[in-house]
Order: sequence, then C-alpha cells, then structure tokens
Amino acid sequence: MSKLKDLVSKGVRLIVADVPESGEAAAGEATPPREAEIPAEAFEASEPRRVTRSEVPADVADFSAVFAEAGIELPLHGYGIDKVAEMLDSKRLASLGREVKATAVMAALEAAGVPLRDVIQDAVKRDKALDAFEAAKGREIQELHARTEVRLEEIKAEIDAFLKERNGELEQLKSE
Repeated sequence: MSKLKDLVSKGVRLIVADVPESGEAAAGEATPPREAEIPAEAFEASEPRRVTRSEVPADVADFSAVFAEAGIELPLHGYGIDKVAEMLDSKRLASLGREVKATAVMAALEAAGVPLRDVIQDAVKRDKALDAFEAAKGREIQELHARTEVRLEEIKAEIDAFLKERNGELEQLKSE
C-alpha cells in the first residue's frame, strides 16, 4: 500500500475551507494565507528519474534505496510523507481519533511552515518511484523467464540429439 493511501486510511484528509478575502479578516486578526483547495498540479509532482533496470534487489526491506536510485530527496524543510507517517504513528497520537490525529498533524505542519502541497508531492513522487521499481522488477522477471525458457529448449534439444545418437549406436550394435 502506498504511503499516501496508508495516511488516508489513518485519517488524513484534505479539508477545503472557505478562506475570508483579505478585507474580510477581523481587525487585529493576523491569519496566514491558506490554500482553500489544492489544485490538481499538486499531485503532478515532477517525475522521479526513470529506472528501466534497477540495481536494488527485489526483496529490499527498506525502500530508501529505491528512492535514492530514483533521485528522490527529502524536501528542504525536512517534512516528507515519511515524517507525516511517523507523526501519525507516534505514541502521543495513538489513542486519539482520526479527526484529532489529522488536526494535530495539520497543526504541526502549519506551525513548521510546511505547505501540505510539498508533503503531497513527496508522496506522489515516492509512489511513482515504487511503481517504476515494481515495473522494472516485473520486466526483469519476464526477461529471466524468457531466458530460462530458451535455455530449457536448448537443453531439450541437446538431450534429444544425444538420445538419437545413442539410439543409433544401439541399433547398429543390435544389427551387428
């Protein structure tokens, strides 16, 4: 399951709220501008480096090697999807409900000055890198299967030729 889907299942969701126009804010109320909605471009993060043949083994336990191979780095502010997942899994939030967890994480991101867009883009990049890794490993398996089939046919042909030769010798000895 991708980190983004995992986070959504833990209660993180994008909330669209009406943001008052700059003139509508109450006097003395200093509210930072927030995105009322996250545009589709936020989900179209730059593509990770395409890996056609991965040097990372298929049974990798930690995907950091996959992300490094794809050229994915943690955003400069240090908050990526892994950090948000770590926040959601913390002991302090474990006993809280989904809504409270989501609110706490959103408040922490806001306090750190981290745009939610950056976290989403990090998740999308990592998900695409994992998809590319899976596809590369699938191609490697297909290539290995094809090479194995070719080699099996070669061995069968060698066995048939050997048997034909030996059966010919047997027939010759019988006829003598």
